[in-house]
Amino acid sequence: MKHVVFLIAIACAGSAANAQSRVWRETTSGEHYEIVRVSAFAGVEVQDQNGRPTVQKLFSEGKDGGFVIGDIITAVENIGVSNAREWEAAIEKFKPEQKVTVRVLRQGRPVELPVRLGKVNVFGKVV
Repeated sequence: MKHVVFLIAIACAGSAANAQSRVWRETTSGEHYEIVRVSAFAGVEVQDQNGRPTVQKLFSEGKDGGFVIGDIITAVENIGVSNAREWEAAIEKFKPEQKVTVRVLRQGRPVELPVRLGKVNVFGKVV
């Protein structure tokens, strides 16, 4: 019997999870993980900065979508976003490859970004 004890997400592009395998073995510890779900991924790492969801790192989907480090995210489609957790919850409502409009503040000015979402495999540790 297998149990999933915690989840980790790995973006497909450029990662160990990029292979078609649904199982991933961590080489140093020998622990096994398997895909428990596939989620949409906007290609940005977002953290709360000064109480606002702020882009900290860009991946290919984020660069292609026009994000810039320091963008403050305010909405995805018609879903308002006021912190990093709300950003993650909003993105999870969409499917990989779907196009969405993300609203950001860039240097205090509103900007709309047409973003094609990528895919992230969410792995759970199998015990």
